[in-house]
Amino acid sequence: MDIPRLFFKPLIPLALMAEAGCLLGARGFGIGAGWWAVAWGGLMAAVLARKTGWFWAGAALAAGGVYTCLAWQAVQTPEDGISHFMPCADIRIEGALRQWPEADAFGQGWQAEVDCQSIVKGTRRIPVSGAVKIHVPGNCPAWSGGDAVAVRGALEMIPGPGNPGEWNLAEYKRQQGVYGSCRIKQRADVVYLSQASWVRRMGSILHRRWVQSIRRWVPPEEREWVISLVLGDRSGLRRTCQETMAATGMAHLFAVSGMNIGLVLTSLFGIGRLCRVPRKWLWLAGLLSVGVFSAMVGASASIVRAAIMACVSIIGLWSERRADALSALSLSGLVLLAIDPLSGAQPGFQLSFAATAGLIIAAPWLRISAQGWRGWLKQGPALIGLTLAALTAALPLQCFYFYSVTPIGLVTNLLAIPLVTAATDGGLLLGLLGNNFPWLSQGLGILTGWAAGGLALLAQSAEKIPWGRIFIWRGEALWVAGMYAAGIAALWKPTRRPGTVCLLIHLLWYAAMKPEALNPGQTRITFLDLGIGEASLLENSTGEKVLIDTGTEGEFLWRVKNFLAAQGINRLDGLMLSHPDSDHAGGAEVCLKYFRPRQIYYSGSDDRSSERIKQLLGAYTGVRHALIQGANVCLAPDLKFAVLWPPRHYDPALEPKEGGRKRRVIKTGTPGTIRKNSRANNGNSLVAWWDFPGGNALFTGDVDQACEDLWPGLKKCRILKVAHHGSRHASGERFLAQVMPEISVVQSGFFGMHKFPDFNTWERIKRFSGLALDTAQFGAVEVVVASDGSMRWSCWK
Repeated sequence: MDIPRLFFKPLIPLALMAEAGCLLGARGFGIGAGWWAVAWGGLMAAVLARKTGWFWAGAALAAGGVYTCLAWQAVQTPEDGISHFMPCADIRIEGALRQWPEADAFGQGWQAEVDCQSIVKGTRRIPVSGAVKIHVPGNCPAWSGGDAVAVRGALEMIPGPGNPGEWNLAEYKRQQGVYGSCRIKQRADVVYLSQASWVRRMGSILHRRWVQSIRRWVPPEEREWVISLVLGDRSGLRRTCQETMAATGMAHLFAVSGMNIGLVLTSLFGIGRLCRVPRKWLWLAGLLSVGVFSAMVGASASIVRAAIMACVSIIGLWSERRADALSALSLSGLVLLAIDPLSGAQPGFQLSFAATAGLIIAAPWLRISAQGWRGWLKQGPALIGLTLAALTAALPLQCFYFYSVTPIGLVTNLLAIPLVTAATDGGLLLGLLGNNFPWLSQGLGILTGWAAGGLALLAQSAEKIPWGRIFIWRGEALWVAGMYAAGIAALWKPTRRPGTVCLLIHLLWYAAMKPEALNPGQTRITFLDLGIGEASLLENSTGEKVLIDTGTEGEFLWRVKNFLAAQGINRLDGLMLSHPDSDHAGGAEVCLKYFRPRQIYYSGSDDRSSERIKQLLGAYTGVRHALIQGANVCLAPDLKFAVLWPPRHYDPALEPKEGGRKRRVIKTGTPGTIRKNSRANNGNSLVAWWDFPGGNALFTGDVDQACEDLWPGLKKCRILKVAHHGSRHASGERFLAQVMPEISVVQSGFFGMHKFPDFNTWERIKRFSGLALDTAQFGAVEVVVASDGSMRWSCWK
């Protein structure tokens, strides 16, 4: 076998053209992708024609064309696709699990993806293709990927993005062949049919063995961290912990990749040499261990890429030939794209390959620069340079997908190396030992927990640094492609000068992509489209930005945060929390952590609901204001608001009877709140009347009709945020006749769990409003008011 002939240099442009073709096909032959592919193809053809001849230039262009067709064909909806049966309130699907089930992000059940094989209607069985994501209540079962199951539930499309900057989950899942979601009411609606193949079953058994060993011997506080580091299984890790790792530039440590395989092989070869095992048997054992470990952790893009590169290196060592690292990386990319052409359009694939390429390119330069150092000091420049190379190589993609850069990542990744190594090695050894050596496993578990706890402490400490992560606006896809093309040209000696000039031009271009600022005297309100919660951003031309409510914790992390980051917002001037219910203030803790509002406003009623807000804000150092009826706040000369509710005093006569469920209401003129227990949150909402040049806006929280009659000085308003998602208890006729809004916005959410807005309420709102908009139908609603009184609105969907 002539190893060098397998890993020749032309593999690199072949892989680049294949990736270009996959992106072009996945985007459906879009214009932007088309121009990008033409420019990239011309550059590759010119380079190859000069270096290797026209044969390889033609091969690269042909590879791009072939992968374009494959990706375009894969992205088309099949004629027998499951999407043709959506939506459906009750349907029975039979298929196989794509991977082992995992607990959902909200801790209320489990989820998995099912490759559909047939739909059962009565006595008919209709063959179908495609996959759906199932959400099931109850405990997560010990099933394996590939097991056949039958499910019955409500089938619906995955909703598209409803807000600017929001991650397009529907497109991402469609590129993986997942066309919808199936919500199952009870655990009995999922029936186990048969087992998977022995290969997949063995991988799942090993996965569970490692998880059980880690959970038995590692202390409870750190066990989920160790599982995430060793197996990449983050189902048991809190979302806030994952966000902490992302905020400090260490999220990639949870993606099982080359570091894990490197540790496996290093441990194996070390033990083999101590036992004097022949080298060829060691190489064979290394190949088998890579395959077993990959099956155990799941075949993600990062692990397959690392496994292929490891196998290439082992084969090279076996035959005493040295393979080119970039060519080996290109080979792994070609294999992955051949298996799944749409994988090239996924962020994990692109980030993994970009960071690895940066490490490979920087390694020779760093080896030369470290020649003047002695002893262990040689590792210092190498580690710093490799970390900087990986972060720089992934930076354009980081800006495109996550709208942020993490300068603190250069420090945290260096400090995390010994901790991650110790925790990962310990977790791997715990799985091997199992229950055979309890005394050894117990000590090893404690040491492993200490290493994982040190990593958690490092992430939590670094997260408190104000500018550790900087949110920036989103770059365009064409800009990302141009940055990488210019970077390659700048690294290649014949084109170094023009490539450097192109890089500078692209940096100026990125500065020009900054979101357009408001004109003098303008005010903008953006009502976001969330799943079940509410959140709105109010901005004026002088730069003040106030977030009114945050939605739930999950909605803030995946939707509100992305929206704020896409606008380049790093700090809020104000945060207003109408009341402590999770759909309004669930994301407050995360918002305080990342956007550090200068002023915080919340309801000042003297009931239990306000105590919950005070406890939440207890550790925050910003200025806090508990507001009651009659308060007036001026944030800027042209931006102020008055508080219409809640009142100052609580009336004990309105306390409900013990065990009573009937809602008590306030009589006109009675000072007090509706209730003083936790169920009174809605009635104690903070209601604010905002005044700004050219108009006003009324935000009503979740109050109901009993409170509306007690608000003083009501007059016509231009913009109304409808109370309580448009429920039947809110927005009475008398109130609507007083305010007569020009635009009314209902934030009902796209889940439809509570059937908001209520039909009768919606009809009242439309009758008394100049324009009524529902975010579930229109997506995010943006209203811009000018100082001359003119007003325009737009929606996202």
